[in-house]
Amino acid sequence: MKLKLLYISVLSLLLLTGCGQGKVTERKYLRAVGVDGNNYTFAFFEDDQPLTVTASSPEQAKNTAEIQSGKDIFTGYTELIILRSCNEAEILTFMLEQWKVSPSCLAASSSLSTSQLLDSRSSESLEGTIKAAVSKGKTSSCDIIYVLGELLSGSGEAEVPLLSENGFSGNTTFIYTK
Repeated sequence: MKLKLLYISVLSLLLLTGCGQGKVTERKYLRAVGVDGNNYTFAFFEDDQPLTVTASSPEQAKNTAEIQSGKDIFTGYTELIILRSCNEAEILTFMLEQWKVSPSCLAASSSLSTSQLLDSRSSESLEGTIKAAVSKGKTSSCDIIYVLGELLSGSGEAEVPLLSENGFSGNTTFIYTK
């Protein structure tokens, strides 16, 4: 009886380990995404070169990027979303609910096209300049939950960091439009 229980326990552990989930190298891990109208720029943890695609929706953009890169894209570790010329509340809501980005993911805007920005500066560096600006009181909190909360309640406005090729370059305001 004890041998059967041990056998069932070991078998259960083997089945529940997640070994069937695939290798880490079979996915690309999204670090930052820039949305500029219908242009989506993806920056990954393991790549220096961002990937830009044109699509009518974030899901279509992700699917196109997966085909071009040859790998599935995992969005759960995304650290930075840069928005320009789009419906910010709609995109942020989609990213949070559908892509399941981290609640600590930062939201920002850009004075350049997002593809130019992510080509000129690493997403890690951009995120660092935002965190430094927040810690020095130059900009307010800009995690996705806070920004969405500000957009969808009260005045319908949220102040976010403005990024340029030099990193943090001031603030701008997202305005909720239905």
